[in-house]
Amino acid sequence: MAAFLAAGQDGLYTTEQAKRGEVLFGNTCSSCHGGLRDLTPGMAALLGDHTFRSAWTGRPIGELFGTIQETMPQDAPGTLSPVQSAELVAYILSGHRFPAGETTLTTDLMALMEIPFEP
Repeated sequence: MAAFLAAGQDGLYTTEQAKRGEVLFGNTCSSCHGGLRDLTPGMAALLGDHTFRSAWTGRPIGELFGTIQETMPQDAPGTLSPVQSAELVAYILSGHRFPAGETTLTTDLMALMEIPFEP
């Protein structure tokens, strides 16, 4: 992430993009994943907890974007647009305290593969 930020960016996504992702998450994802900040035991994949962080730390954000793009939502995989997938990634990043900035998170998979998930 440092290399990405050193290129003149002050964050990976905009606050507005993360807010759109939060609404989308609530409408599309929370029935399986629970709330991002909901640590209720028994929920399928808690995207805001330490287990998620452990599994994704060091991996490219592009992998997370690709996973969302290709496999989510579980009942209709591949139906989210690239913009929607980026909004969801922005929301997840916001929950892990990645910095917001002035530029929206890109939908360019190759560029996202260069940014590690380092909360």
